[in-house]
Amino acid sequence: MASEEKSSPAIAIIGAGLGGVTLAIGLLNQSSIPPSAIHLYESASQFSEIGAGVASGPNAVRALRLISPKIAEAYATCVTSNADQDLSSTWLGFRWGMPSKDGCRRTEDLILNLEYKPTAGEDDEELIPGKPNPARSCVHRAAFLDELVKLIPDGMCSFQKTLEDITEQSSSDPVTLHFSDGTTARADIVIGCDGVKSRTRTLLFGAEKAAPQFTNQYVYRSLVPMNLAVKAMGPLFAQNGHIHCGYGGYFVTYPVEHGRLMNLVAHKPMDGPWPSDKPWIASATHEEMLHDFEGWNEKLLVMLRTVKKPEKWALFDSQNLSRFWKGKVCVLGDAAHSSTPHLGAGSGMAFEDGYILSNLLGVYFEARRRHDFLGLERILDAYDSVRRERTQTLVNFSRDIGRMLELQDDSVRDDEESISRLLQTRYNWIWRYDLRESLTKAKEMLVDSK
Repeated sequence: MASEEKSSPAIAIIGAGLGGVTLAIGLLNQSSIPPSAIHLYESASQFSEIGAGVASGPNAVRALRLISPKIAEAYATCVTSNADQDLSSTWLGFRWGMPSKDGCRRTEDLILNLEYKPTAGEDDEELIPGKPNPARSCVHRAAFLDELVKLIPDGMCSFQKTLEDITEQSSSDPVTLHFSDGTTARADIVIGCDGVKSRTRTLLFGAEKAAPQFTNQYVYRSLVPMNLAVKAMGPLFAQNGHIHCGYGGYFVTYPVEHGRLMNLVAHKPMDGPWPSDKPWIASATHEEMLHDFEGWNEKLLVMLRTVKKPEKWALFDSQNLSRFWKGKVCVLGDAAHSSTPHLGAGSGMAFEDGYILSNLLGVYFEARRRHDFLGLERILDAYDSVRRERTQTLVNFSRDIGRMLELQDDSVRDDEESISRLLQTRYNWIWRYDLRESLTKAKEMLVDSK
């Protein structure tokens, strides 16, 4: 007989990565929600994150600060931005990674320095404590998570808890979570923050609708010691964020770990499906990797040769869901809307989700405290209403930008003016978003639905 966890939290968060932990901190900041009502369940044996650098634009950093000023302080301890002060307002420099076909543009020629500067009336407070507001800021995922977990109480997370099923005896009862180790737990609200392979999403919507979809792209990744990167590429390219575009691929490079390392990600499209029996992270040979980028900037190839153990990381994203919740269960971040990394905006969308959902649940708990009737379904529906369209649009935009950066978008091809115009349009849509106003709209829905 399965044993039941001793605590029965009101809110169960499935997954303790960046999305789950920032959500937990947001819930802790709601005065109506007691800390004892919040619990995280993580399948790993400890707090951990997969991947190296995660980039944040102004909207993402603003969301973190709105969730909690303490998160902004934690972020400040980990953050790395462009080294050159005259590039502090530059998100990325977009350049040619190979000569253009017409011979008019050479390797390393600049297409665009994509900039962000607050406009009149825009919220331009100090987003990162003690630092100027950069257009782009990066952290190492694991280092940032290490800082975040200091903000949650000991014992709030249970490890080695892999979700298998969610059952419910009646609509008036808590749901029961069933874990692979035979234990169970009960919760009034379940929030799936369990990533692109989300078990929560599968249980809500079925395997077919919930299955991630291969985007016909894979990447090679490496963290290069900065001294080697500067020697091979020069300080401009090694110490400041760049995307190097080419026919049938692109490279992104940027500094992390306070400039001690350069993150290198080489993107490559492929025809056909990813083999179903092949892991999403698959071993490759040096010969395969270098063959994929024949004819590219030799400086980038020197960086590829530093990769000790080449691996192909398949890129998957989420199918559009008809909604982000059902009953007492909802999904957030990659579990709801996993996107490709081409716009560098996926984690920021999860942070925005966390700000909206934590505040709405604060309203819900306050109503319960005052014995006002406010159904959970109205809370989750308001969350869905203000988050689903934006996040699913991001998934689609990111796919399109990936093809454009690989110069495979027939509507843009290799026309620099068209590339620049589309990039500016898409990033303005991401960055210039009023998250506070979105929360106001969500709260107004609660009033209107009474």
